[in-house]
Amino acid sequence: MEAAARNLAGHPDVQIAQADVFHLPFPAATFDVIVSIGVLHHTPDTRRAFEALVPLLKPGGTIVIWVYPDQGAYKVRNAWIPFTSRIPPDAFYDWCRWLIPLTYRNPEHAVARQLWKLFPYSRQGLGVEWDVLDTFDGFSPRYHGTHSVPEVEAWFRAAGLIDVHEAGPIPTAVRGRRPDPA
Repeated sequence: MEAAARNLAGHPDVQIAQADVFHLPFPAATFDVIVSIGVLHHTPDTRRAFEALVPLLKPGGTIVIWVYPDQGAYKVRNAWIPFTSRIPPDAFYDWCRWLIPLTYRNPEHAVARQLWKLFPYSRQGLGVEWDVLDTFDGFSPRYHGTHSVPEVEAWFRAAGLIDVHEAGPIPTAVRGRRPDPA
């Protein structure tokens, strides 16, 4: 929140709010566009969190979300979350700050490749700091929902949204639009 406030400080038409997704402080039909990337799967009920956003769309408004797919590294993480989410955050962050630079030294070494299969740390190629933060974010939250594209698209349709489709090449990025009665 602090970073968003700093980054958007020069935009008078932007309001930063931190709130519980299940008790949002906005009236219905407030937003033209809602974007949620990598957040809803960190709640106790991903679908219910998504459903809390839909009433906030204006008629004709668009919502785009991305949640963890139920495949690959995201699925492997599910086995780790009950353990890693209980490690004190400062200690786990320090461990990530140790692990990720270590893996950068020789990423093709057999040990690094095997470690990634067992514990799929971030290696997105965006730099050490990004991968440290992304690994911390991926493994430390208590909730780690994983979902299929058909499942997420079904949420959109059940919520009465139209023009539902994948929003890009990343699995479980889905967009839809609230019908405009006019």
